[in-house]
Amino acid sequence: MVQILSACPDETLRELGQRRAALVLLVHEVPSLELVLEGVDPRISALSLATRGGSDDEPPELTGLAIYRRNLVRLARSAEQFDHELRFAVLEELANFFQLSDARRERLGLPPLAADLDYVDDEPLPPPPPAVEEDEPAAPRRRRRKKKRMHS
Repeated sequence: MVQILSACPDETLRELGQRRAALVLLVHEVPSLELVLEGVDPRISALSLATRGGSDDEPPELTGLAIYRRNLVRLARSAEQFDHELRFAVLEELANFFQLSDARRERLGLPPLAADLDYVDDEPLPPPPPAVEEDEPAAPRRRRRKKKRMHS
């Protein structure tokens, strides 16, 4: 991690490896069930850890990074490729956390965010359907009675 950050061409990310308070690095096999239930993709390779901002004006502060080893191994076919996948996962996650521009992402060797959009549609969206006034409430549904069976 220190090598990835210290060799990083982006100054903001390079400073992370040099700051006095080191980032926490957690290494797990896969994301926990709790994270997956909260909506985290179970195939994710890295996830930023941050404090919550104290107010609406204060952004979250990065405190660490979680690395999911099994998900990286699944992508890599060799030790060399593992290092490449780790570097990509770390830089991609940090670029997303700091909301780096496409130009800064490109300097890191990452694809631009705009490349994620497969379509560009210049046509305006159709107007929403008109609101439907509610009719009078329908009569409540009645429960059916079970028919008694006659035993022979």
